[in-house]
Amino acid sequence: MTENYEYKVGGSLGENAPSYVVRQADFDLYHSLNAGEFCYIFNSRQMGKTSLIVRTMNKLKAEGFACTSLDFSVRGNRDITSEQWYAGIIYKLTVNFQLKDAIAAYNSAQKLDPQVQIDADTWNTLCYQGSLNESAKEVMFACEKAVKLAPNNRNIRFIRGLARALTGDYKGAISDFEVYIAQADDKQSKAQLQGWVKALRAGQNPFTKEVLKEWQSQ
Repeated sequence: MTENYEYKVGGSLGENAPSYVVRQADFDLYHSLNAGEFCYIFNSRQMGKTSLIVRTMNKLKAEGFACTSLDFSVRGNRDITSEQWYAGIIYKLTVNFQLKDAIAAYNSAQKLDPQVQIDADTWNTLCYQGSLNESAKEVMFACEKAVKLAPNNRNIRFIRGLARALTGDYKGAISDFEVYIAQADDKQSKAQLQGWVKALRAGQNPFTKEVLKEWQSQ
């Protein structure tokens, strides 16, 4: 045991915490997930469930697996609507994974509750992440939904403009960018947008893979 180690009473332990006790569940969960099996963890409170999940996720990530965690108990603990609950799931899947999971989550939400409505910001996030990951065509429906819900939001129009440019719809992209330019107060941002519009009018796409990669790292 490390001399200066502070014993932690609540919350998950760090990956290398010396007080963590490896159990049979550690081996069972890891090997079952690795084999593509559906797994679940049931136990009472403060028994190390979260620590087990965190350690297993870190181990799988080190081996190249994409991992995330979703807290389905939030709906029961907080005063949130169905729309907010589904939007939170879609947002987290969009950010942590690729797009298929987020789209599948929305489709599942629609089947469970046909009246569920996702807000413009969530659709915009899906549109933006898809565009950065070279999947603008697959998420164009999300871009359209975002604009329909907030047609005068310059940021949302900019993101759809980006997606349109990446799918070859230069005319549509210019239209969206001009909305942003008309509302922009920052001279530097306006000048940059005007430069992109000029390139698009010349039949050139200014959003190269290098540009998208740089935005991904921001």
